[in-house]
Amino acid sequence: VFDLSYLRMIPNMIVAAPKDEAELRDLLYTAINYEEGPFAVRYPRSGVVGVQVSGKPKKIKIGSWKVINKGSRVAILATGTGVQIALKAMEKTGRKKPTLVNARFVKPMDTGFMKKLARDHKVFITVEENALEGGFGSAVASWLADNDVPVVCERIGLPDRFIRHGSQDKLLSECKVSAGEVARAIKRMWRVR
Repeated sequence: VFDLSYLRMIPNMIVAAPKDEAELRDLLYTAINYEEGPFAVRYPRSGVVGVQVSGKPKKIKIGSWKVINKGSRVAILATGTGVQIALKAMEKTGRKKPTLVNARFVKPMDTGFMKKLARDHKVFITVEENALEGGFGSAVASWLADNDVPVVCERIGLPDRFIRHGSQDKLLSECKVSAGEVARAIKRMWRVR
């Protein structure tokens, strides 16, 4: 639960978190072919999502993010398993349809993409299966503050404490990292003007 936080602090480190097994394969292929420094790929301890994996692996541009769903007002920036959580949350939001971004690179972040996103969105909600302290959401919030970008940032992730062992779903629910929690954040943040 702390790996994204401590890996982000290492200079020239590439940190990636795939949304599913197909992207995991492509990120591993990208990492194997990357020769400019250290590269970490974080994968979840849970099972696979169940997507079709076929063809040859592809290199992914370092630092690139990808829109999964184009919406308005609120943008969800999700990394790793947070993407699946956000997809489930979006089923519970009725007519409120946020933009969902697969932030597969935690470091470097796609800051050019974030600038464009900030033009059309009032709120960013970050979703990660990592400690909030020093994690992906902290990196996004810091970037927004450092660049005077007037976007509200709500972070959803794990609390600053040790998490006991148990099933992933149960522990994430206890820590308020769930589709229900993300859906509530979307509805609450939709009102931000």
